[in-house]
Amino acid sequence: MRLLKILFTLFLFSSTILCVYGQRTIKGRVIDENLDKLPASRVYNADMLQLGEIDSEGFFEVSVPTESDKLIFGFLGYEFANVSIPANCNYLEVILLYRGTYHYRSNRKVDRLRKKDFDKLPELRKKAVEKGLFKMDSPCYTREFIPDKPQLDQIGKELRAKRKVNKRYFKDLAVGDTIRIPYSVSNGSDRTGRTTLIYYSYVVDGNQFDCIIEGVIVDKNRGYNGYNIIYKVTDTGQCKYASIIHEERDMKKGEVFRYNMKYFKVITE
Repeated sequence: MRLLKILFTLFLFSSTILCVYGQRTIKGRVIDENLDKLPASRVYNADMLQLGEIDSEGFFEVSVPTESDKLIFGFLGYEFANVSIPANCNYLEVILLYRGTYHYRSNRKVDRLRKKDFDKLPELRKKAVEKGLFKMDSPCYTREFIPDKPQLDQIGKELRAKRKVNKRYFKDLAVGDTIRIPYSVSNGSDRTGRTTLIYYSYVVDGNQFDCIIEGVIVDKNRGYNGYNIIYKVTDTGQCKYASIIHEERDMKKGEVFRYNMKYFKVITE
């Protein structure tokens, strides 16, 4: 009897472990709003870690922890599809919507247009079933519409704050001052195999730069396009590349370049 109790206890314990740490398989198909197959689109978990890739026919199969209840589907040029999956939902049929570009429209207007497209999903699903692309008239999951406005408004607020900082830096700089300018690099982007310097935007955080060019200001002006610094290169020693190119010219001592502080940063520390 004692042995039976021990075995029963071990069985319950192992069952609990499998329940907590078990996996389940999620299968399904992904198409776009034109009802075309969408190969190479991807499946992510809630932390945006890729779980799998859709095959040439739009089908996928991934394993997720039993307790997972969210998946994200995405592809370049398309809206992310955020879906919540209950425990009994193991086959997903998902339609990805195009990610439009909306020039000269407010964030609120853009979200209204996006929501209008989102609301067409039931109609698109019905057509997909009629064409034999989907099996189910309605999904077993729920899909969330996530407005862009709150995030875009916050980004805009941060950009305005950083532009004010750059404006203050620009105002304090004078002809004759030494500046240090961070650049990123793209090896061989000019098809010559040389190292091409790319502007390091002020919206990028961090202090680990691929290349730093030192120069002295010879002129400055503020125009419609921003806060322009004209500087002469005095030191390239912190840019450890044999040949460095910027604006199709060799970046070397004595050369003069223009730098726009409205969009890009200088190191003032």
